[in-house]
Amino acid sequence: MNSKNTFFVIYDGPLLENNEFEVRELAPAILAINDLIEESNKIIYGDSNKISLCVKANFKAGSFGIELVTHIQSMMSYLFDSNHVEYAKNLLEVIGFIGSGCYSLFLLLKKLKNRKIKTVIKDESEENTYIIHLEDGETIKTSNEVLELYRSTKVRKDTEQMLQPLEKDGIDSFATAESYKKKTDISFEISKEEVIYFKEPKQTEEILGSDISTTHATLISPALDGGYKWRFDSGDGVFVTDMCDEKFLEKVDKKEISFTQGDIFQIELETIQILNNNGKIKKEYKILKVLNIRNEALQLNLPFDDY
Repeated sequence: MNSKNTFFVIYDGPLLENNEFEVRELAPAILAINDLIEESNKIIYGDSNKISLCVKANFKAGSFGIELVTHIQSMMSYLFDSNHVEYAKNLLEVIGFIGSGCYSLFLLLKKLKNRKIKTVIKDESEENTYIIHLEDGETIKTSNEVLELYRSTKVRKDTEQMLQPLEKDGIDSFATAESYKKKTDISFEISKEEVIYFKEPKQTEEILGSDISTTHATLISPALDGGYKWRFDSGDGVFVTDMCDEKFLEKVDKKEISFTQGDIFQIELETIQILNNNGKIKKEYKILKVLNIRNEALQLNLPFDDY
């Protein structure tokens, strides 16, 4: 079964008085809106329904208003019985494209104003709601669905891209409406000054775990001058590492230890797994201790008789 919902997004400002908007400015924003709706649909409702977005030619004087139509194709017909006809409408309300309810992603971001969250507590007095406690003491109530969208880096990135046109001089606001014939029909508005609250947050790297092992590796290049990493070949591949054995470095500095490229180091190696900003796992290495150095110039074993 198929369900449709219509809504408007309106970009406004002196630059748009003639209803003109460069395609290169508009296209990424419209694609971001499409991606935002698709990703939100997956997060809230899973993969049982597919959603698509169509642009309907309908522009209003004095601004640049775009009429958009969502098409939801259900893979499970029962989702569109009498209890589920509000499916598409609810999705758009949770994001903030229609409605003026208490809980939406856009409203939450506008209220937070990039302030730090201290804790999130389930509201026992109201079903499916949570209370956000900020570090400055203020509290904000919102729904579980909105929190799920807020936590998604993909949703946050799409939201920022949707507002990218406001970075341009002469475009001062972004607004949404369920129907749009006049300015009073607008249900939610974001000003140029508020765009900063809708930026994708910078993610900090997260250490997933570490492991310490004793292993052997062939020296490719040392870093004796500081500022660089040592390069070794473990036999499975080349890796770069910090040299954290201070006693070893001190002896090298005093020329009490000598080595050359190709020597085999027996080392106590720490392997650290890190989740980076892009959601990918990477590895970093630290040599905690140099246990032994084996010179590459090996002597051949000959079958000498023992007398």
